[in-house]
Amino acid sequence: MRKFFSLLLIISLAQVGITYAAETGTAALGERDYIFGLSQASDVNLNQVLFLLAGKDGEPGVAGRDGIDGIDGINGINGINGINGVDGLNGIDGINGIDGIDGRDGRDGRDGTDGAQGPIGAAGRDAAGTTTTLGTFTKSSCTENADVTFQSEFIDPGAFIYDKIKVENVDTNCFTTPQKLIAVYFKIWNIDTADNPVSDKLRNGLTQYTYRDTIRCTREIPSSFQTLITFDSDADSECKIFDSATSSYDLSVVMTLNDIYTRDVNDYIGFEIYE
Repeated sequence: MRKFFSLLLIISLAQVGITYAAETGTAALGERDYIFGLSQASDVNLNQVLFLLAGKDGEPGVAGRDGIDGIDGINGINGINGINGVDGLNGIDGINGIDGIDGRDGRDGRDGTDGAQGPIGAAGRDAAGTTTTLGTFTKSSCTENADVTFQSEFIDPGAFIYDKIKVENVDTNCFTTPQKLIAVYFKIWNIDTADNPVSDKLRNGLTQYTYRDTIRCTREIPSSFQTLITFDSDADSECKIFDSATSSYDLSVVMTLNDIYTRDVNDYIGFEIYE
């Protein structure tokens, strides 16, 4: 307050002031000349705020409290679509997939043309009393061809033996003196298998021959022409076993055609006519 009044005194001496609520001019009756101009002594506004003089800056006040959060702004509009990127490089090849299931079988093709005549087949395993035509062998020493037929005989359950071999249509050139021989060769199976089971006799070692043996049965051709030549168990025919150790036929083994079981012979049977 002391500073304030000192300041008023200085301003009053310099006659500088600011009029508030009264006009300035020549003092009239009932008026007084105040430092801020002429005013009625009875004026109600007399001596109200005379003037305002700014003092030096005060110290900063304490920080005010944070205002409340404003409400969220509205969503912006979508941006425009970007341009497509450049194509990427080709990837490496994938691994092969698993094989698919087989398709349905196609329709059968047309029958092909008949093939050439095959070689003579082996004798079949027929029931007792029946015959099997083996075929025709050709290009022998004295005949161009001959028809050969085998006949089997049933002797035991599941067992057949060779009963007869019949040879027909032999050329007259084969009926000579000295007499020629006609031979039939039988090859015995190498082993006993489920697909080609041998006879119980061979399996149990009760035959005169064994596995892998070759048997040759021979018969003389009559000197006079005959339409039929027959192999059987008579004295005119005999069978021998080939001895591989000596490369000759074992003459000590005496056999006939009836000693050979049809199941023991493989698919190869040979023929020969010689002197």
